[in-house]
Amino acid sequence: MHRFFAGVGSLAALLSVSPVWAAAPAAPSPSFDCKAARLPYEKRVCADAQLATLDRELAAAFQALRKLLPEQMRPDLEAAQREWAASRGQCEGAAEEVLACLRTSYEKRLQALRRHAEAARSQPGKRATTECTKLVANATGLTFEGIEVGPKLPKYTLVAVPLTKGDSTRIHRVEIGPAGQPGQVIDAATEGYADPALDGFEVLQCDANFDGFNDLLLFGSKGVPANLYYSLLVFVPATKRFHIVETFIGMPSLDESMRLLIGGYTHSNGRGSVTTTYRVRGVSSSSVDSCQAGGCD
Repeated sequence: MHRFFAGVGSLAALLSVSPVWAAAPAAPSPSFDCKAARLPYEKRVCADAQLATLDRELAAAFQALRKLLPEQMRPDLEAAQREWAASRGQCEGAAEEVLACLRTSYEKRLQALRRHAEAARSQPGKRATTECTKLVANATGLTFEGIEVGPKLPKYTLVAVPLTKGDSTRIHRVEIGPAGQPGQVIDAATEGYADPALDGFEVLQCDANFDGFNDLLLFGSKGVPANLYYSLLVFVPATKRFHIVETFIGMPSLDESMRLLIGGYTHSNGRGSVTTTYRVRGVSSSSVDSCQAGGCD
C-alpha cells in the first residue's frame, strides 16, 4: 500500500492517487497507511489528530495543485514535495516541541500549496511568490540589529563599513554576528561581494534554501531602469556563519510551493522583463530556467 509522504519513498508512493482512509471514523487518519509508518515523524502524525488532519488536507492540496500546473512544472513541484516531506525529520527536541514544529511545518506547506493553486486558477502557469523581508536599519542606515537567524540561536547584528580611504561613498565590507560578539567579516575585495553604494544600501531576509534558517540578501548595485541587484548570503547552521552563494540576483522573491528563489529585472530597452529561477540547496545554487516576455528557456 502506497505511503504518500514516505521520506525516502518512490515517486509512485509520493503521487499515490487517493489517500487511505481508516476503517474507524472516530479518529482522523492521515493520507498514508499508519500500519506502514516507520519514521518517528510518521508515527507522530498517526498519533496526533491535528497532524493527521493536516496531512490529509495537504495531500489533497498537493494533488489539486499538480493537476492545475502545466506538465513542465510538475517535476519541480514533485521534487519540492519530496524535499519538504524529508525536512520533517528536522523537528527535534521534547515531545511538545516536535509536535509544534511539525504542525508549523504542515501549516506553512499547506498555505504555500493553496496560494499557488489560487494563482494557477487565475492564470495557468503563474507562480505565487512571496517577497523577501526588508530589514530596518538604525538611524545611520548602516547597522541592522535583532536579525532572526534561526531557532534557538541568538539574534544577529549586521554592520556595513564604508571605505575610509579613496571612496567614502561605497561600502567596503560588512560585519555580521551575534549581538555583542566579534562578527564575521565579509570583505568585498577578497570574497567577491560587489561594493554597493552607501546611499540606498539595504538588506533583505528570507529562507532561500528552505532549510529552516534565514539567509540574507545584501544590496549590491542599482541598474537601469530602477533594477536592484543583491548578493545572496546563505546561513550555514554547522558553522553559524554566512556563505556567499550568488551575486547579482535582481528583485528576489520566493516560490514557496516549488521551494525556489526567483530573481528578475526589467530591460532598459523596453523589451519587457526577465525572470530567472534558482534552486538553492545548502551553499550551492543552480539556475532552473530564465523567462522573458512570457517564454522560458
